[in-house]
Amino acid sequence: MQNTMIITGEGRVVRDLTPQKNETTQKQFLTFVLAVNTGYGDKKSVYYIKCSVNGDLAVERMVKAGVKKGSHLFVSGEVAGIELTEKDGTQYTNIKVRLSTWNYVPSSLEKPKDSGAPQENKPDINGAGEYTAQDFAETTAINEDDLPF
Repeated sequence: MQNTMIITGEGRVVRDLTPQKNETTQKQFLTFVLAVNTGYGDKKSVYYIKCSVNGDLAVERMVKAGVKKGSHLFVSGEVAGIELTEKDGTQYTNIKVRLSTWNYVPSSLEKPKDSGAPQENKPDINGAGEYTAQDFAETTAINEDDLPF
């Protein structure tokens, strides 16, 4: 039985995509690096995950969708180990993610640019998750007789 680890996350593409072709199979593939922000305040840091996409259709989809440096993506895929050797001969294993699915992060989750216009008060769905009763005051009344259970 082979163990498989799936990882899902979000980050920003570090460089513009450059499709390549496998010389043996003649199938296209992409490799790119995703920068992932983690932590808050003094503990904020960035780590980098190498991602790969294999197959003509998958590569074509990413290119046609306009994925480029700075694109904010959700990704999900299988984690694979890759053996690396430093210039001094030191060997180590790192990971890469073979993408099975990806999508742009919806723009509504992006931080709004300051347009100078007054902003409407809405619950902070991207912040620390702290809400007050007022955030939910405008909910629609539910008649329990209308519920299917």
